[in-house]
Amino acid sequence: MRILLCFVIALLVALSGYSSNAVLSQETPSNSVGGVNVSISSMSVVADLPWSTPDIQPRIFTFQTSNKFEPEFSTQIPPDLIQGVNGKLWLVLTKGKVATQEGNSWRLLNTDAARVDKLITIAPLTNGSVILLGLDSNEKENILAAVDSSGALLWRRTGTYDSNKLDLSLLRGYFNDLIVDTDGAVYLPGTRIRGAFARIDPVSGATPQVLDIGEYHINDDGIFIYKGELFRVLYDNGVFYWIRRPIVGGSDNKMRTSEKIQDLVAYPLGVLPDGGALLSKDPGSLTWMSPTGEATRQNRLLAGIVRHGKEVFAAIPGDDQMTVVHSTGDHTEREFIGKLPEHARLIRADDSGYDFLLGYDIFDDASNPPYLGQISRPVDRLIHVDRKTKEHRVTKLSTDVDRRLSIEGKVSYDRPVIVDSNTLLLVGTDPKGAFVVRISFSDK
Repeated sequence: MRILLCFVIALLVALSGYSSNAVLSQETPSNSVGGVNVSISSMSVVADLPWSTPDIQPRIFTFQTSNKFEPEFSTQIPPDLIQGVNGKLWLVLTKGKVATQEGNSWRLLNTDAARVDKLITIAPLTNGSVILLGLDSNEKENILAAVDSSGALLWRRTGTYDSNKLDLSLLRGYFNDLIVDTDGAVYLPGTRIRGAFARIDPVSGATPQVLDIGEYHINDDGIFIYKGELFRVLYDNGVFYWIRRPIVGGSDNKMRTSEKIQDLVAYPLGVLPDGGALLSKDPGSLTWMSPTGEATRQNRLLAGIVRHGKEVFAAIPGDDQMTVVHSTGDHTEREFIGKLPEHARLIRADDSGYDFLLGYDIFDDASNPPYLGQISRPVDRLIHVDRKTKEHRVTKLSTDVDRRLSIEGKVSYDRPVIVDSNTLLLVGTDPKGAFVVRISFSDK
């Protein structure tokens, strides 16, 4: 559904075009889903991993549109952010590299001993060890392994990669996620084939099945385990339900969600501390859902988050003009910069002003890279907003594939770390390195 939405918007943008004198209407989330609007109360950079660090590099995706006569363009994809039960942050980088935060710096964990050719994800343990899930180079073998805090191999298991058959005990099936509960227990879901889960023995790597809910082809992104309970979205008879049940014993507690948020419930980002869910259908939009299935809060769309020095900047489209919120964590200000075209996205901020990419491309949603044959127009124009005069200047973005890489910053809204009901951690990337932003919201 999200891919179809991207397709339609990209096609409309490609047909519309833009000139320096054109002004397109802004569309912002209304209050139709219910609940109160929230605003950003503070933002700060809590972790920074420079690309100058030895042995790491950004994750770059180079894309050719369906029109082979148009130039290729490249963009960075933020790394995956994972928080351990002890609060320590981890980054899963390109080429199987894993970095862990230690104080104000990062340490690269050598996972070579696990012999995982294609790393999918990790699960940090409370003792500093890490469980790794991945594939062999031919994508014919599942690999589940664990290394200690120094990178020494603790155990390693393999099983047949099979998208049609599931046997958790033999590690046979299709796996693409590890779920860590608040007590540190690690679960392996086999939900792309059947609604079954294994709890991983951290000592031996054994994967005995502990739960089978009997549903098939569940969306892995919509499954969460929190405080011993399984949370998931269920679509039944034209209605979305928010389901919770104990991992051990018990049965489904099935809550019908509000009619106002039926089109949002299919996109949960995580479980809130009260047992509700954080929802996001479009990148940068957030809705807080209560455990009873009602929308309680929502934000205005975030049209880009970047950093400059110690400050974090977020662009928020409004009915009349764009607002840029900038914050150091201790101090937060709002700046009105006039109307901007629809789908303008903040990619850079400095003392002189702000740069926005004009248009919409699939990479606005890092979790949904483009598929071959899709129609998408490379974003090839840049709007610079002078910070003093608020003057807007539109320029042609160079077709050099490295030009966008040299200026673009972005964050991923996919699977944020939910610190509490008001605070999220988002991972970002820019020409300088990877970074983690702490963003807090408050009711207006």
